[in-house]
Amino acid sequence: MCDVFEVASKVQAFKQKLKLWQSKASTGDISDFECLHNFFQTINCETEDTNLESKIKPIVHKHFDVLLQNFEVSLLSKRRLFESDFSAMDCAAHYR
Repeated sequence: MCDVFEVASKVQAFKQKLKLWQSKASTGDISDFECLHNFFQTINCETEDTNLESKIKPIVHKHFDVLLQNFEVSLLSKRRLFESDFSAMDCAAHYR
């Protein structure tokens, strides 16, 4: 079973991993994304559009932006719900 500190540490690690992946993707390093790397190799062999890869990489970068933002929003909403549950319990205990 995880305690709050362990969960917070895992959340922070995931956010750092997202930022690292985004940074790598923005420099063109897609080595961490095997499927995407294979896709780029395939399209480079099958198409004559040499700009396709350069068109897709900014989309990947934006995807990480949106993913990180949505993760933050989701996490904050769950935190508020968690905090409101405890404050309601504290009030109930106080009036017993």
